[in-house]
Amino acid sequence: MTISAEASTIQRRTNATSALTLRYATSSARILLSLIFMTTGLAKLLGMGAMVLLFQTIGLGEELRYAAGLAEIGAALLLITPGGHFPGGLLVGALSLAATVAHLLLIDGNPFPAAGLLTLALFVIWRTRPQRWRRATA
Repeated sequence: MTISAEASTIQRRTNATSALTLRYATSSARILLSLIFMTTGLAKLLGMGAMVLLFQTIGLGEELRYAAGLAEIGAALLLITPGGHFPGGLLVGALSLAATVAHLLLIDGNPFPAAGLLTLALFVIWRTRPQRWRRATA
């Protein structure tokens, strides 16, 4: 085997390993986001004290708490449903962005947990975007 053939083989193995690592990272991020959003969505729907207090602090009604809870549960289910990864990521991203802005402007709380979820959501969105939105590779 020549040196160039060996280098080509090594490059193919490296590319395959990188692709597999990214696939595992994407799946892990989707599952983690799904668990977090399912938990917080249920907490909102069940009227857990911290969630009720949070929405009272913002000055928004019970209806928005229920709507946010349903949206979070829907996003969590989309993230683990085949074919729903991208829309679920978009919904989680929108909810995380809203939470980050609310923590910065309305709650005077720590925005970093919501911003971290937004970062994970952006990763999932990027990795699960439709094929037509991907750059053609040579």
